Amino acid sequence: RRTLIDLYKKIGYINVEVELDKDKAETGRLFYVIDEGPRVRVKAVKFKGNQVFSDAVLTKVVTLKVAKWGFFPSYFSEDALDESIDLLQEFLHKRGYLGYEVSSQREFNEAGDHVVVTFEVSEGPAYTIKEILFKGNERTDVNSLSAGMTLAVGQIYDLDMADRNAERMRD
Repeated sequence: RRTLIDLYKKIGYINVEVELDKDKAETGRLFYVIDEGPRVRVKAVKFKGNQVFSDAVLTKVVTLKVAKWGFFPSYFSEDALDESIDLLQEFLHKRGYLGYEVSSQREFNEAGDHVVVTFEVSEGPAYTIKEILFKGNERTDVNSLSAGMTLAVGQIYDLDMADRNAERMRD
């Protein structure tokens, strides 16, 4: 039963109900009664509170999308919503916005077949690199380690760049 519900929810039937017909189960047959409810389409994806990154930029980050040209409908699922929040958080973190806050609100129409999702985004301040320290470098001097680094004091923290610098030091 739980597997059927999860399957339906992933493809947009978020109000699905699945019940086992107990009378037929007594005869040795499993018979599930399914009430799919409406399949929920994403009518709009909005952003609120974002100051640094535009709605257009953030729209490219999330997995929840609106139907393109009226074709290829986009159906709502909690999994896609959670993934979109995770992607927004990762996007902000990688760009030095470590004090971010991301949440969402869903607004369903009366029929329950369309939803408007609003992501509330607060980037917080961009963190800048105050100091670059090395620990455990007993055989290699600091100048050798910092040669070729792409991050510098005063720059906005960039996770990808920090990872690349660490990789270069490992090589």
